[in-house]
Amino acid sequence: MAIFVKQRPVSVAPEKVSVFEDLVSADSTGPGVQIIRREDLVNAVNRLAPAGPNAGTDLLGSEAVDRILSNQTSAVQLAAQMKADVILTASITALQRFKRHLDDPTTGTHTDVDQWTLVTTYGLIDGVTGASLAAGTVQSDYAKRDTPELKVEVDAIDVLLRDAASRIGAAVRATVADTRTRLAAAPAADVMVKFTAVLADLSIPDVRTNEAGEYVVGANNYNLQPMNVLVKVDGVAMGAAPGAFPLRPGLHRARFERPGLEPMEMMVNAREGLEISVPLQFTPEGRANWQRDAVFFNDLKNGAVMRDAELIKVRAVADFLRQSNIRLDTTNVQNLNLGGQSIWWQLLQ
Repeated sequence: MAIFVKQRPVSVAPEKVSVFEDLVSADSTGPGVQIIRREDLVNAVNRLAPAGPNAGTDLLGSEAVDRILSNQTSAVQLAAQMKADVILTASITALQRFKRHLDDPTTGTHTDVDQWTLVTTYGLIDGVTGASLAAGTVQSDYAKRDTPELKVEVDAIDVLLRDAASRIGAAVRATVADTRTRLAAAPAADVMVKFTAVLADLSIPDVRTNEAGEYVVGANNYNLQPMNVLVKVDGVAMGAAPGAFPLRPGLHRARFERPGLEPMEMMVNAREGLEISVPLQFTPEGRANWQRDAVFFNDLKNGAVMRDAELIKVRAVADFLRQSNIRLDTTNVQNLNLGGQSIWWQLLQ
């Protein structure tokens, strides 16, 4: 069972979220309930303490990596990656505070009453479908009374969180012990999804030799396909595109990265045999460099015989594509290498 804690009211300090997660995890663990925490399984160890043996250094940017994972994955997908079949969500929903002053003329006592009310909610979610299996609301109250003669200093929020966690933990254990509760659906088998990257709105014309041995601009235009594009699914690196990857059926957040290209994100509804062509763009610097080549290719006319200076430019572009590990997408073109007629085939193979 994976646990995730939400924070709603800004009046509760962010560091209390981790405290509440500690308490709920401790109180929920029992027969049939094993808690998996992202902090223990996924996050870098140096996030556990600002000092001491776990502190680490600032060199690896582990906090940034952890934040990137938070930005690019959902609770359901992260739970799946942690091999949890059920998700426990606990939410600090609302915090109210009331102050009163009481004077008792008969006894001459003066009392200041500080009343706190914390509302928390919890839910058990199917780790496969994301459907709610059980849920509840807990209200915790605490009152502190001070007199001129006696004042008590206590962190009221900690008291409320301890009470809420204890009651949520008891409810979770009771739900798991109830044999009438279906806790998780059987996970579906992974499906293979293929990703292929292409450079958006960029193509080059074919150039072929004719019977006279001249290089002639052909009618075909080839899209450009960058290799070794890093594929991240739900914040986890899967490999490089082009390639096929096993994914759990359903929605995923995919991100594609490669030096010199702008990162690209999209939502993917994974199903068996799905093939996705991912349009990528050069960074501003790369786009400026390519614009000069684009102008050159746009000026070439179909059927025109290329001059020596133009052939030199074509060879320079081929060198750039080879060094940049960018290939021609010839999926919809037949006989590219027939008789060795295409200059691109000769230069890029």
